[in-house]
Amino acid sequence: MRKLMIILLGMVSISLSAQQSDTTIVLEDVVITATRSEISLEDSPVPTEVIGKEEIEKLNLITMKDLLDLKGFVAPMKSGGFQLRGLSSEYVLVMIDGVPLAGRESGALDISNINLANVERVEIVKGSMSALWGNHAIGGVINIITKKNGEPSVMLNTQYGTNNTSLVGLTSTIGKDKFKNISKITLGSSDGFDIDPLTYGQNQLPFKLLNVTNRTTYDDGTNQYSLGLTHLGKTSEGQTVTETNTQGQLVPVDEVNESQNFIVDLNYKRSFGKYVSEIKVSNSNFSNSNKSSFEYFGQQVVQLDESNQNIFQPEMINNYNWNSKNSTTFGFGYRGHDYNTERYGGDKSLNSYFGYVQHYLNLDKLNLVVGGRYDNYSDFGNNFSPKVSATYDLGKFKLSSSIGYGFRVPDFRTLYINYGGFSSGYYVLGAYNIEEQINFYQSQNQIAFLNYELSDITQLSPETSISYDFGVSYKLNESSKVGLNLFRTNTTDLIESVLVGMFVNQTLLFGYTNISEATFTGLEFETLIQKDRFRFDGSYQYLETEANKSDGTEFFLGERPKHLVNLATTYTLKNGLSLTLNGVHKSEYFFRDVNRSGTQDQNEFVPSHTLLNTLVSSPVVKNMTVGVGVNNILDFTNVEYLKQQNGRTIFGKVTYKF
Repeated sequence: MRKLMIILLGMVSISLSAQQSDTTIVLEDVVITATRSEISLEDSPVPTEVIGKEEIEKLNLITMKDLLDLKGFVAPMKSGGFQLRGLSSEYVLVMIDGVPLAGRESGALDISNINLANVERVEIVKGSMSALWGNHAIGGVINIITKKNGEPSVMLNTQYGTNNTSLVGLTSTIGKDKFKNISKITLGSSDGFDIDPLTYGQNQLPFKLLNVTNRTTYDDGTNQYSLGLTHLGKTSEGQTVTETNTQGQLVPVDEVNESQNFIVDLNYKRSFGKYVSEIKVSNSNFSNSNKSSFEYFGQQVVQLDESNQNIFQPEMINNYNWNSKNSTTFGFGYRGHDYNTERYGGDKSLNSYFGYVQHYLNLDKLNLVVGGRYDNYSDFGNNFSPKVSATYDLGKFKLSSSIGYGFRVPDFRTLYINYGGFSSGYYVLGAYNIEEQINFYQSQNQIAFLNYELSDITQLSPETSISYDFGVSYKLNESSKVGLNLFRTNTTDLIESVLVGMFVNQTLLFGYTNISEATFTGLEFETLIQKDRFRFDGSYQYLETEANKSDGTEFFLGERPKHLVNLATTYTLKNGLSLTLNGVHKSEYFFRDVNRSGTQDQNEFVPSHTLLNTLVSSPVVKNMTVGVGVNNILDFTNVEYLKQQNGRTIFGKVTYKF
């Protein structure tokens, strides 16, 4: 029976800043991701969601996983996978302060352990954004914006709880007037957890993490200098859940994984009256080492997989304000993308040049954004991605609409991967390698059958899409609103992994192919209600997906619930007692074709489930607040498919400011 542990020590915060007010927040958020220029959230014609520091603090959100869980974006895959409008993390560009985060080529991009203590806000832009941000932005953009300003302060955070999970963070803000420096260091560790005691190993391995962020700025009113440093490091070690070899035997695997992101960005921004120019140079590096060992028919097998990914991107961004109602944003740059790993065959590179332009026009009631981006890729030629977005103000009602073109070139993994073997029971081969391998094994009479023609699995085309969005919102008052959005994304040449064939010893052979077409259609209902000390933020998403292979047969897209409900509510009494409830509900959904039958079998569905979290906090003495909370109140777990979902946990929290 899984133990339920109670957190022994809560969070202690020491800060020189004044205690935050509980006043109602007016809808005046300024966003930059949707247009690459500062624009109010109310005026943005692009569907955008902003989670600010006030909401992060009130809802007890500590990591990016907490935030993505709350918004219902987390998919049931390993390593922090997430979705936007049915499109997985491969189609969502993730940035920190506008710098692309490297690491997605090693699997699902893991942003789960990014600490939110030094985050000013998170901007989530839904729908195709290739017109501004290029590759990987078919589904949208997540931009994690760190704090750059604030009064001189020092803050210490400590947390200890379930499964010996600890977190210690130190944040400091120094400087005044023109100079500012904000730094954050976070140390963490955990014993992991196991929701499946009938198998060897743990569902979440024990880990240690070290995150460091630093931002130094100098602003004299005309010239702005900024230097950002980010390090995200994590080490996990233990025995994973057992796998099954080709003979049906259970094989426990000992695993050691070390990964780290290191990001450097240098910005210079200068104002020339109506004209503002910015030069931005960034380098995002991700390194990973995974060592696994297991016994295979009496012999010890050791597998070592090391990789290093680097994205170097210099860019010039310009904005010209013609007048108070017209502005033009344009820019150009270079993106150098390099990857080194043995399973991709050594050093690989994919480079591109890009340029973009966008015009914002305010015609009183009508706001119009028109733009496009040109990319030239070293292996896949030219691409142009246009987009048009508009809003029309009818007083309390507001109409919005957009249409945008998106694209995504095949990545290193789908082109070059060479992974697995007879001992693991499967091979995964990239498009550039699979023909040579198949020809070799056929010459040795080792191939039992093939499901695809070679031309279908050796020539991958870039994925393209057209996204449509139409919305209507109603402003209840200065701080409350409701809205409805209809969306549809038509994709062509969607790249998916497929079972290519089987060896005579029953080892499975996987590769990649372009799915002829896929559509993601749905609606979103959103509401934000704020009155006095009450805040309710809720949403509902309905999603329909459809995909077809080149031969016209249906391809089943898994891990996408049809119904998705999110809520986050807070009520604060006059004495300061605060009650918070947040959660997500997902309807039953197809996981994936586990038995490779080509059909949706009933045992391949994840049941409908609800995840609820709550927090009660209250001031007890001057500048001191204590609280207690419960995560996953209903204690939902799923041993078969949702192995990364922990059960119910209880925690305590103490906050002291002076």
